[in-house]
Amino acid sequence: MRTIWPADPRTLSSRICSASSTRRAAVTSPEIAQIVAEVYSRHLTLPSDWTPGQRQGFLDQTAASLSRQIAELAAELGERAVEQWTTDHGTQPNYLTKVGLLNSAAASAKEIVLSEQLYELIPPPQETEEPPRTMVSRDDVPWTQRWTQTQYRTDPDEATEDLVAQLWPSPAFSAVFRIKAGYLLAARAEDRLPPPQKPGDPLAVELTELVYQDLRDDGLPAR
Repeated sequence: MRTIWPADPRTLSSRICSASSTRRAAVTSPEIAQIVAEVYSRHLTLPSDWTPGQRQGFLDQTAASLSRQIAELAAELGERAVEQWTTDHGTQPNYLTKVGLLNSAAASAKEIVLSEQLYELIPPPQETEEPPRTMVSRDDVPWTQRWTQTQYRTDPDEATEDLVAQLWPSPAFSAVFRIKAGYLLAARAEDRLPPPQKPGDPLAVELTELVYQDLRDDGLPAR
């Protein structure tokens, strides 16, 4: 967070008053006051030795100053917009049109002032570099992990696919289940581990649960 170190807070009020002494006093916008408070609480910090009263006084004065600047710029932009509309159409805008022009001018003024006087104070986020990922050698990954990871798994051959169809037939088992089961058996075959011999034998039941769990991890129904 960025720390704002203004001049002595006792002089802030006099600066604002002197800057607006020749203008009509503007009422502080509750919306602007809320925006100022949020920006300072989230992105900026005030001197740590300030009392709560000094902090609140600074926030109030900042909101008042921004509200005044927005009001003045909105009036200027609104006047220009009405003049331009009159020039373009050869007549004065009616009530609703004028209200729309003034509302647009007010929105533009708020965006301009806040961007230039408040948001520019926010420091840019610090970019954190992610450490480079080290690719683990395929030989170091056990079959229990290879079959679930795209970069390590092996496509089953035709014989393995036929065995999958026998062990986990449709429609009792979904197509997605059988695809995953094919990767599982292919990974086991690479490590010279035997496949199940028939549906329902203990090894088939054990491997079925592994595939079910992988389906659940992917947010898919276990079937």
